[in-house]
Amino acid sequence: MSKKKGQHPEKWQQQLKNLDQAKNDYFNQEVDEIIQQTYEENEAYHRLVTYNQAKKMQWWHYLISFGVAFFFTGISFLIGYLTKNSNKAPDYQAAGWASLGFVFLLILLFMVINYNKNRNAEKYFHDKRRRYQRTLSFVEAKQLLVLKIIFLAIVLLSITVIVTNVVFQP
Repeated sequence: MSKKKGQHPEKWQQQLKNLDQAKNDYFNQEVDEIIQQTYEENEAYHRLVTYNQAKKMQWWHYLISFGVAFFFTGISFLIGYLTKNSNKAPDYQAAGWASLGFVFLLILLFMVINYNKNRNAEKYFHDKRRRYQRTLSFVEAKQLLVLKIIFLAIVLLSITVIVTNVVFQP
């Protein structure tokens, strides 16, 4: 059979499929090697123990979280005091709105740190599908610790928002 100009060889679609399959197999093999190095080698147990100890909350982390919530509550009541005599927010009603704003600010910070953690995991594994998987690194453990502290502060500030909006209703 003679080849004409511009014609593809026979079974070219099958060759492309085989090439794609070979590329996917190589990529999956590379990702599996990274996972094996991270989780299954001899030093993985030590890395796991270090990771779990680094992400565990100590008593001073609770104090930091209470301090953050107390600071933002104080700032919100200061804003409420400054706007106490205004027509738009009488009787410390602005304190509830300021607390709500600080809750949204902390939620935004929580989301940014989580996004950064997931992006780092994606870079570590070279695979977008594994971006939620733990890398067992010290930096990731500290990021999780910060997320726990922020979450506790969000819960405490949410309680403040509920209380201030119920107590200071016009």
